[in-house]
Amino acid sequence: ASLFEKQFFPKFTAILKTWLSSSPNYNEVIMWYQGWKGLFPANLLHTPVVRTNFHHCLDLMNKAVSSTSSISHPGARETVLYFTSAERKGESDVTFRQAPLPTIPAVPPPPPPPPPQLSFKDVLVRHAQENNLIFVPLPGRYHEGKSLFKFGNCTLYLDKNVAYVQVHPNIFNPMSIAKLIEIART
Repeated sequence: ASLFEKQFFPKFTAILKTWLSSSPNYNEVIMWYQGWKGLFPANLLHTPVVRTNFHHCLDLMNKAVSSTSSISHPGARETVLYFTSAERKGESDVTFRQAPLPTIPAVPPPPPPPPPQLSFKDVLVRHAQENNLIFVPLPGRYHEGKSLFKFGNCTLYLDKNVAYVQVHPNIFNPMSIAKLIEIART
């Protein structure tokens, strides 16, 4: 029992506190609590250390639903109060397995973050890799203040998501990626 008091319950309680502070679905909290408690043999559940720690967790659940922040979960307060009362009386195993808990709507998860935006240069890097072409900066070489790059057999610079390809000495024309790849291979 002292192993549980020193190792298991501090972590169990910390996780419960974190979960309760994030507007949880209280049905899930109760099921989680019951799942862990159900793993304990009956003789261990009746030891004062284990019983006291599980009762402390019930107190944390009661406190969480009694705060004003739980208002967004209709029925949460009643569900948790009923569960903790039945749990303290030792009736929860019978009551909560026979009768389903009232449904508390879960807070939907936040939408996934948008995929990272690729720069135009990153797009050219990918096209170069897919077509086995080199795409490297030309150190110390510039045109109108823009760095020059070697893309296959072409020299180019980038400006506002447009590739300007050298067609004659000091003459650069805008070009599509498809045309650039075609010319870079020759």
